[in-house]
Amino acid sequence: MSPLTPECKEKRRAKSSAVAVTLINLNLLLLLFYALPIPSYGRGRQQEQSREPLGSLTGVGEVYLNDSPAAGESTIFSGDRIRTADTGAATFSMGGKGR
Repeated sequence: MSPLTPECKEKRRAKSSAVAVTLINLNLLLLLFYALPIPSYGRGRQQEQSREPLGSLTGVGEVYLNDSPAAGESTIFSGDRIRTADTGAATFSMGGKGR
């Protein structure tokens, strides 16, 4: 059984420190990749297709369309959000399908 010399211990410690630093850097790099937004090149066309009108909105009082005050009459698209306050009323009409 031969004891390790101080020089061997120091080399082993330096090597393990270098490995630890490399692993930390790799983890930071992976976290950075997860944090960055990934562009989706195929979604532009899908959004254009979903912008077909569903119907019209007629509002009186405080009526909001996508968190903006709605005009007296507005066109509604898929994904739009409609909200009324206590003093508002809204009617959503779908062409040929009712209100």
